[in-house]
Amino acid sequence: LLSFYYRPSAQEAYPSIQHIVSDVSFGWLIRDVHVWSASLIVLVVLAHLARVFFEMAYKPPRETNWFIGMLLLLVIVAFGATGYLLPWDQWAYWTAVEVLASYDKIPVVGSLATALLTGDVMVSGATLSRYFALHVIVLPWMAFALLAFHFALVRRHGVAPPVDGTVDETPGRSFYPDHLLRSFVTAVLVVALVISFAVFFPRPVGDPANPYLVPSDLVTTWPPVSVGLAVVRYLGPWGVIGFVLLGLALVFLPLFDRDPERHLRKQPLPLALGIIFFAALLVGWVAGRRIRSVSPAVAPAIQTPGEVGAPIPDLLLPADTAGPAAEAP
Repeated sequence: LLSFYYRPSAQEAYPSIQHIVSDVSFGWLIRDVHVWSASLIVLVVLAHLARVFFEMAYKPPRETNWFIGMLLLLVIVAFGATGYLLPWDQWAYWTAVEVLASYDKIPVVGSLATALLTGDVMVSGATLSRYFALHVIVLPWMAFALLAFHFALVRRHGVAPPVDGTVDETPGRSFYPDHLLRSFVTAVLVVALVISFAVFFPRPVGDPANPYLVPSDLVTTWPPVSVGLAVVRYLGPWGVIGFVLLGLALVFLPLFDRDPERHLRKQPLPLALGIIFFAALLVGWVAGRRIRSVSPAVAPAIQTPGEVGAPIPDLLLPADTAGPAAEAP
């Protein structure tokens, strides 16, 4: 529904968002439902990840499903990361600039990854086009394939039994109407919750993206972006590498943890790994929420203390993009 009106170009993206929220019937509601769903699904997936991890349900024969689940988590983060830039406001633009600048400093793969994501010598309309294509074409098909595989494996291996080994001998509930009704009620409650958040707490929008002007303030509106911004701001590219290594350790844990024991108190190393991972996410989110300005390190020649919001000199930009800032719509 949003793509009916959204236009993925540097000139038209921001005005099209304004048109959606101001002129299209219930466009503001659809957009903010979309925004809140992007945040809430991350919380739900992390809660599911925590339950599976701390119950050690990743052990044989469910290792493959654990790998697929972790890939799905990565796809969901990629959904949000690519969609975050699409409003093309100052907050999204300069957050992307800072994060990509830090990625570019990662040894060996950093420059290549940044070039593929940016599509230009700087964050520009080419970047917006690539993010839009990933967001609405590539990632949905990846998510569909991974979800189908994930559910097929669940059907094949079943849900992991309780840690204590007890088995419920009571007869199961029939799918129709018992389970179907419960699923319907749950869906209605979730939709009501998301709509309530969208109505009472709409996502704020910054000024139009302007590569010639550093904003005086910076607001992050998606939890993983807050985590990522905190990592690159306080830890730099080595922090990104450390976070990736921590995630990889979690992904490949089933290959090394072959002990059938599923009681956490008897598995100190996996327990410590899980606590470190979730604690790092929480600390990163809290730290990222406290960031309220663009890092001077992104473009050190742009401003001096007390000159936040100063325009970027043309000499810092490519020759074909130099010129006065476009007037805000």
